[in-house]
Amino acid sequence: MTHAYGASWISARYDQAGFSGFAKVVGTAVLWIPILFWLSGFVIMMVLQSYLPADRRLWKFFQRRMIRITPTWWFGIAFSIGVSILTGVLHNEQPRLMSPIEWLTNLTYTPFIFNQYTEVGVGWTLFIEVQLYLMVISIVTIVKRIAKDNTHALLGNVLLVTGLAGAIFGNRLDTGIWFTSWWPWFALGALNYLASYRRCSPWPAIILAGCMLACLPWNLLNHLTVLKAVILIAITISFHPIAGQKHFGIGKSLTFLGDLSYPYYLLHMPFVRHSNLFATIFEKLHLPFWFAYPVVVMLPMAFAYISKRMLDRIDKFLMAKLFPKNVASGS
Repeated sequence: MTHAYGASWISARYDQAGFSGFAKVVGTAVLWIPILFWLSGFVIMMVLQSYLPADRRLWKFFQRRMIRITPTWWFGIAFSIGVSILTGVLHNEQPRLMSPIEWLTNLTYTPFIFNQYTEVGVGWTLFIEVQLYLMVISIVTIVKRIAKDNTHALLGNVLLVTGLAGAIFGNRLDTGIWFTSWWPWFALGALNYLASYRRCSPWPAIILAGCMLACLPWNLLNHLTVLKAVILIAITISFHPIAGQKHFGIGKSLTFLGDLSYPYYLLHMPFVRHSNLFATIFEKLHLPFWFAYPVVVMLPMAFAYISKRMLDRIDKFLMAKLFPKNVASGS
């Protein structure tokens, strides 16, 4: 969500005088994407706990997860097109409409594979997220087959090894649309979950965070590097002392943030793209320019909350139709 705040602020202020140092720091919106993947790793590892028993199939988790995220993704595409059309009508301009191949690739999460236009500008993160799901499912599947007992300890070690590999080699393999450089953040979130609920030792998370810290581009020292270092240190310090303290309600809090941030993340981009429209309206109304910032931030948040409630009902309906036994048993 902080990524969306930063992007909204910068988009609204980009063409204005007085582009201050604060705006430059907040405007490095890509900084907050690692937090998104860290949060995802924490929440997904929490969800996967019910799939660790031998009789639970992990690919069912992937199917359920895709059912969960797809309606929101499609709604985000439709919403973005709607805002573009509305803006075109207000400005007497022809809005850009997708071609059939662009529709097909957007609806199937593949526009970046086929080098096609993506209607929702932040869709690449969702494409990476699906890759991260497949990676963690593959790891847990292998761990379940190897370890009959003490599954969490082996899982923690495998996450550590793969996270270290991603931290050391990920940037060399990444072309911008693959998960390799983001896997360490996802793995760190998963390890933080396991440690915070005493499923494994906290040391794998501490070691991985230390390696990620060491692998930052210190030779290109700038505020991005420093802020990433601060984030890594803060995560490590905050999660180590509270290991095992379930009463903090960490899981529920992060799950709520994850559920709300996903539709907000998708829906904020149309407002970001057209934020100067709000600035123009406020200028004509002789209102302070900074009014555009809360509008561009709060409107997509309101839409995200409303759409989340609506899409939760769609999710329950689809789950009941496609997995009636699981829904009936509450699993």
